[in-house]
Amino acid sequence: MQALYACIQQNQSQNTVFEKNLFHSIDNVQKLYVYVLQLLLELKFQAERQLEEQRVKLRPSTEDLNPSLRFIQNHVLAAIEQSTTFQNAKKKYGISWQPHTDLVRQLWSRLKQEPVYLSYMQLPDRGYRGDAVFIQEVLQQFLFEQELLTAHFSELDLHWTDDVFMVFTTLVKHLEQHTEAFEMRPLWHDEDDDLKFVKTLFNFTLQHKSTFSADIQRFAQNWELERIAQMDLLLMQMALTEILYLPEIPVKATLNEYIEISKQYSTPGSKLFINGILDKLVNELKSNNQIHKSGKGLKEI
Repeated sequence: MQALYACIQQNQSQNTVFEKNLFHSIDNVQKLYVYVLQLLLELKFQAERQLEEQRVKLRPSTEDLNPSLRFIQNHVLAAIEQSTTFQNAKKKYGISWQPHTDLVRQLWSRLKQEPVYLSYMQLPDRGYRGDAVFIQEVLQQFLFEQELLTAHFSELDLHWTDDVFMVFTTLVKHLEQHTEAFEMRPLWHDEDDDLKFVKTLFNFTLQHKSTFSADIQRFAQNWELERIAQMDLLLMQMALTEILYLPEIPVKATLNEYIEISKQYSTPGSKLFINGILDKLVNELKSNNQIHKSGKGLKEI
């Protein structure tokens, strides 16, 4: 959507540069995923440094000499650190928090005062599953809520502002499915099919946007095309591409998806407007037998 919007704003009907940037931004989602994993390890390293500083104090207390090692011995963090797929991805993307140690220190200073952390440190070792639950809580209840971290991500890559929620959610779900080991998830579910989907959605929306605009205007009573919000117009054009040129996607799934996207990226009334126009267009396309879906459960639409 963002790549298409940028392309259309610059009056480009087809542009390989925009498509290249699109795939680069998708690949950067995986980079953010690795970046967040490394942040978890950086917090552990900060904890280790603090324990060492306490141990070598001139007059260490009993607590300084016998601290709880629950966090630095977290089974999940150890599994991430030992994961070959993670280390390879870290090397591929050149991931390092070294230039941002001040931010890591701030986050560690806050984390160790959080109830979720204090409670965890008082519990006995609950094994990998218990440690995974704690890391999930750190991701959801602490890191995701840190505005200074969100600001940091947006400074590194503007696209990451929108990608953060997806990456955190994916990582939390990922941790639910692993026991005793950690392996990186691939970026694509099915690379060939997913690449085809992205390319078709991007290029066919550009190729047919004039035809789609004319169809949309026929049903937008009392609305000149110029008065329709550009984002609304784009979302409807993308939806029509899916409905007509991506046969494996159910019509209902397409309609629901673009209405949901409009809630986040367009005006308060957009969902009703988009739903109304697309509903009329889908009925017309059905009547003209122009919608052809294939695959299990998709012949009836």
